[in-house]
Amino acid sequence: MIVPFFGLWVLAAGKQPKVINRIRMRDGVYTTPTAANGTLWVVTNRHLYAVGGGQGSGDRGQGKEK
Repeated sequence: MIVPFFGLWVLAAGKQPKVINRIRMRDGVYTTPTAANGTLWVVTNRHLYAVGGGQGSGDRGQGKEK
């Protein structure tokens, strides 16, 4: 039986892929995550997530569900 994994795979940069982490999401991620202004935007079929933040990102992107 194949069990679907709803989430993101975090890979190390390099010639050989190395899984650093897997992040479970409530729903399937059907788009490529987009990085902009210090925030990683992740779209699922029900939610928009902003992960990260910091300098230059204003009050957005504190890892909260939008």
